[in-house]
Amino acid sequence: MKRFFTLLMTLTILSLACIPSALAADASAACYPTSVTRSEDGREIRKIYDLGPQEDPAGIPRSDFQQDGVLYTLIDLLKQELPRTRAASMWRR
Repeated sequence: MKRFFTLLMTLTILSLACIPSALAADASAACYPTSVTRSEDGREIRKIYDLGPQEDPAGIPRSDFQQDGVLYTLIDLLKQELPRTRAASMWRR
């Protein structure tokens, strides 16, 4: 019985120790818009996210949200890849 209780307490402590690291991983994966525009009638909001090649678009929020008493729902999520630019080094002689 004592062994069972010790094992149970050990598992509880280990599981509680893992919670902050799991929450930190989710927080670091969050994406924030670089531009937010609203239509003139206020019925549409466009958010633009600039992500690097290593960033995961799964961090872009897709859930409904309410702002100024209006409920907004995601309709489209478009991906536009920009051409890569090369960094050119210039040498003077």
